[in-house]
Amino acid sequence: MGYYNDLGTSKVAYQCHITDYPMSEDKRLLDPYNFRDGSLQPWIIPQDDQGHYKLNYEIELSNLTNPYGHLHYACGSGDDFHCFDCKTIEAGAKGKFIILDATLNSETGCFIECAGYHVLPINTDKEKIDAWCKACSMVDQAVDWCFGNDVKHTRRGWNQEPMYFAFSVAKSLFAWDFHHYAKREITDKMLRFGSKTFDQVMDKITNLK
Repeated sequence: MGYYNDLGTSKVAYQCHITDYPMSEDKRLLDPYNFRDGSLQPWIIPQDDQGHYKLNYEIELSNLTNPYGHLHYACGSGDDFHCFDCKTIEAGAKGKFIILDATLNSETGCFIECAGYHVLPINTDKEKIDAWCKACSMVDQAVDWCFGNDVKHTRRGWNQEPMYFAFSVAKSLFAWDFHHYAKREITDKMLRFGSKTFDQVMDKITNLK
C-alpha cells in the first residue's frame, strides 16, 4: 500500500457551502485535485439541459485528512490513543482554511470513532489564534479522556508529548512570526517535546495579535 492509498478515499456526496470543496457522506472535505498531476478531478457532472451542474456521486476522491492513516500525532498508550491530523487548503475567493481532525482508537474497548473534525478559516490574525486554540482544545480533550480512562501517555513510545500536534499547528499558522521572533530555529524536536523558545514566541504572537 502506498502513502496515498493509506489516506483512503470517499465518494462525493455533497459540496461544502463554506469552502466549495467536495464532501463525503460523513461531511469530510475531499481533495478535488489529482495528487499525481495536480489537475482538477471531474467531481461535477457537466451541465444538463437546464444549465445546472450536478455532483457526481460515483467519483471517489482522496481524503484531505486521515489521522489514523498518517498516525503521526498521537496521545495515549499503544492500545488506546487519540491521533490527529491537519491540512491547510486554499478555497479561492473564499480564502484559506485549516482542517483539524482527530480519531479515537481503543483496542481495549474494541472501537474507533471520530474525536473531532473542524474546518476553520485562517485569513486573519484572530482566526489563526482561534484555530490554534481549537487545536489545543482537541489535545486537552484527548488528555482528559486518557486520564479518565486510566490510560497513560507513552512519551517514549510515541516519541512526542501530547501537545506536539497543537505546537505543529501553531508553527504552520504563524510561520512568518516564528521566523521573525525566534532567535534560533524552531526544530521538530522542540515541537515534539516543548521548549522555552517555543513558549516565548507564542507569548509574543498572542500578545501582539
